[in-house]
Amino acid sequence: MKIKTLIIWFIVLGAIASIVYGISAYATIFNGYAAKEVCSCIYLAGRDQLSIEENDLNSFFVGLPTNVWDKDARTVTSSFLGLSKQTAVYRDGLGCALVAEADIKDVRKQSYHPRFPNYAPDTVYWPIGNKMRDTIPPAIQITKL
Repeated sequence: MKIKTLIIWFIVLGAIASIVYGISAYATIFNGYAAKEVCSCIYLAGRDQLSIEENDLNSFFVGLPTNVWDKDARTVTSSFLGLSKQTAVYRDGLGCALVAEADIKDVRKQSYHPRFPNYAPDTVYWPIGNKMRDTIPPAIQITKL
């Protein structure tokens, strides 16, 4: 009787340990997805956090993390039972980025400086510019076209 009870306890504890290990192994993924999704929806779509959590993060694993929005730091941190916290940070002109192994200060320093061509697009032929050729290339058989 004692051996059967002991075996059952080992099986139950093994199953619980396997479930906890499985969730913790994937916690990085679903915490990261939740943090990035909430950050992008708040800053790029102008939605509120409750709406995002109810409508976008409604699958089992993705809905598990607790999401904390820091308005002053412009970050969203997601964590499930303290396992593998993930943080997403919003940067002007670039959107939200998941901060994995990078330093958050370095990620905040990233910026976007668009480069525009130094020529008038109407003076350069397509596909680089907007100017269209008024002759048909010799290889084109216009009657078949």
